[in-house]
Amino acid sequence: MPEDPRKSDRTDAIKKAWGKWLLMFLPLFAASMVAIYLFGLSTILPLILAILVGVILYQRFVKKRTWRSILWGVYESDN
Repeated sequence: MPEDPRKSDRTDAIKKAWGKWLLMFLPLFAASMVAIYLFGLSTILPLILAILVGVILYQRFVKKRTWRSILWGVYESDN
């Protein structure tokens, strides 16, 4: 039985999203490790947390995304 094309498209979108996430995360993680080594965890951790909060609030209030979409990556409605 052939696979549902919508499921295949969704799987491709998920793979693409994970690929983009890894391409962004790995260099940022390496940069944060270098910064922690140079400046210390107590200096860098509050900075990283402030950036995280800023990005989440930007997604919520400027881009008008729901909390569910931000936290779980759910972009489509359940209907």
